[in-house]
Amino acid sequence: MKNTRAFHPARVAALLSLVSGLVLPAISSGFEFLPYKWAQKRAPYSINPNFPATVGTAAQVIEILRCGADGWRSQTAADFQFDYRGTTNIAKVDLLDGINAVFFTAADGNGIISATFYDGVGDRYTGFDTLFYGNYAGNPFKWHGLGAPKEDEFDLRHVALHEFGHGVGLDHSKVMEAVMYGALIGNGLTRRVLFDDDRAGIESLYGKRPGAQVSPLITRITPNQGPSAGGNEVLLEGENFTWEDDTRLSFGPVQVPAANLIVEICSRLKVTRLPRNTPGLVDVTITNKLGTFTLRNGYTFGAGFEVIAVEPDAGPLQGGIPVRVSGNKFTPDTRVSIGGAPLESPRLADGRIEGILPPGKRPGPADVQAIDRQETSILKGGFTYKTELLRAADAEIPSGQKGLADIRVATGEHLRGLSLALRFNPRELLAEGLATAGTWSEGAELLDVRIDAAAGTLTCILYLGYANGFPKIIPRGPEVTVGRIALQALGAAGLETLLHFEDIPGAPPAFNVFWDTGLGALIPVFFDGKVKITAPAAATFSRGDANGDGLLDISDAVYLLNALFLGGPAPPCPDAADADDDGAVEMNDAVFFLLARFAGGEPPPAPYPDPGVDPTPDLLECQGG
Repeated sequence: MKNTRAFHPARVAALLSLVSGLVLPAISSGFEFLPYKWAQKRAPYSINPNFPATVGTAAQVIEILRCGADGWRSQTAADFQFDYRGTTNIAKVDLLDGINAVFFTAADGNGIISATFYDGVGDRYTGFDTLFYGNYAGNPFKWHGLGAPKEDEFDLRHVALHEFGHGVGLDHSKVMEAVMYGALIGNGLTRRVLFDDDRAGIESLYGKRPGAQVSPLITRITPNQGPSAGGNEVLLEGENFTWEDDTRLSFGPVQVPAANLIVEICSRLKVTRLPRNTPGLVDVTITNKLGTFTLRNGYTFGAGFEVIAVEPDAGPLQGGIPVRVSGNKFTPDTRVSIGGAPLESPRLADGRIEGILPPGKRPGPADVQAIDRQETSILKGGFTYKTELLRAADAEIPSGQKGLADIRVATGEHLRGLSLALRFNPRELLAEGLATAGTWSEGAELLDVRIDAAAGTLTCILYLGYANGFPKIIPRGPEVTVGRIALQALGAAGLETLLHFEDIPGAPPAFNVFWDTGLGALIPVFFDGKVKITAPAAATFSRGDANGDGLLDISDAVYLLNALFLGGPAPPCPDAADADDDGAVEMNDAVFFLLARFAGGEPPPAPYPDPGVDPTPDLLECQGG
C-alpha cells in the first residue's frame, strides 16, 4: 500500500514568493511513473459524493469528479479510459475491497489536501482509492464546485484531474506547468488543462489512439435559435470546456464577451447574454488552450416574434406526447395552439414553449399558432397528426448484461403486419433477436428478423397470418406491444444510447411501415427508445480467489485441493475457483493458479487480478450471482 505525496499548498506559497523574482530553466520532460499501470488500458472507479453542501449537490460533485477522470482521455490521444461504475458509500481507504473509490473525508490531511492510495502486483495496477481532505493544518479547506473558484477557494476539478493522474499510473512531475506537478499553484483554475508533459506521460504508458485529436467539442446548443437582437441565454453542451478567460466563443462573426460566459463544468458552457447578430444560420466556434472547434450552422438568429418549428413535427392523433415549440421572442404569456387546440400544460423553458400535444381533429397537417399580446405567428402545416405510431420503449440494462426493449404500435386501422428498421450503436449495444411471446404478435405466421451487429442494424418483417380461417390482426386503438428486442449492454454504466428508427437501404431495403387489412401501406410516426446502461448487478470476483477472502495467494490453491479431495467446504464462488476458465472446477485449476502466481505462468483469464463480472459466462456461478 502506498500513498502519493499529493498536494502541499504551504510549500507552494513559499516557493511562489521565491520564484517571482527568478527565471526558472525550462524542463523539457519531467513526468515520472508509478510502479504500476493498467494491463487492460481501462480502470473502473466509483464515487461517493459525500462532499459538503457548499461544494454542490451530489449530482454536481459527480459531474466535477468525472471531468477529472474523463480529462485523461478527452485531453490526450492516449489509448486509455476510466470507466465510471456509479456511486458508492465507501468513505475509507481499503485497497482489498475491489472498488476504486473516490470520496471526501472531514479529517485533517496534516499538510496534504488530497491523496491517492494505490497498489499492484508486479507492474500491474490492482486498485486505488482517492480522498479529498476537509481540513488543512487545523483549518477548514474550501473546495469549490461548479464555475470558477474565488480567491480563497480551491478548484476541485483541477485537483481531481491531478489525482486521477495517479490513478492512471503517473507520479509527480518536475515541470511546474504540469497538472501532475506535486503542489497546488494558486487556486487551481488555470490547471484544468493537461500540459504537454502530462500528455507525454500517459501516452508513453499506454500508446496513442489512431486518429485521436484533442480540442473542445460542441455537441448541442439549447435553444439553437433566438432573436437577432440577442440578449437571450443559451447553453452549450460538449466536452473540454476550460474556464471563462481561456475561452473565445463566436456566433458567426460576433464574439461573445468573456463576461457573458460561465463555464459550469467541462461539458457545459452557459452564455448569459448573446450579442446582437444578423438574421440567419451561423457557425459557432470555440477556442481555448485545447484547440478550436466549429459547429457548422449551429445557431439561427431570427427577426421578430415568430414560430419556427415543432419538435417532434408529427405525432399521434390522440395527442398526449411532449412537444417543444421553438420561435423568437416567446414570453411566459405566449400561448400556442396546434390544429386550433391549445397546447396542454404549457411552460416557457429555454426560450421554447413546452407542453403536451392536444388531440387532433383529423389526421394530416395542422397549423401551429403562437399569440402574445398583439402579436401572432402561424406556421402553416407545421405539425402532422397521424393515427399510426411506432415506438421503442425506454429500457434500463446493466452493463455487460442482457435485457429487453418493447416495440409498441398504435394505429387507426386494423393491421395485418408491419416492417421495422432501426439502428443502434454497435459499441454500446448488441441486438440479439426479436421475440413476440406474450405480445399481440405471438404466433405470427412470418417473423423474419435480420441483425447486422457490426453495422448496428436490426430489421424485421412481421406478418400475422390466419387463425381458424380468420385473419389475425393488431387492433386499432391505443398502444400495444408487438415485440421485444433482446439486447446486450456493451457500454459502460452511465451511458444512455438510442434505438433509432431509420429506413435502411440495401438489397432488399428495409422500411418502417404498417400493413392494413387490405395490405395497404401506412407510414407511422417514429419515437426512438432510450436505453440507459446501468451498473452491473451480477456478482463480481477475482479469478483464482477460491476461498473468497479477496486475496490471491497460496491459500486459494490449498482451499481448492482440500475441497476436491479431502471433503473440505466447496468454494463460495465456483466461477472464481475455475482459474483456467474452462467451465469446470478441478485439480488443473489449482495447478494453473500456482504456476501463474509463483512460476511466471500464463495469468488467469479475466476477471483477474481486479474483481469484475465474468466476460465469458458459463454454467458456473457465484453465491448471489
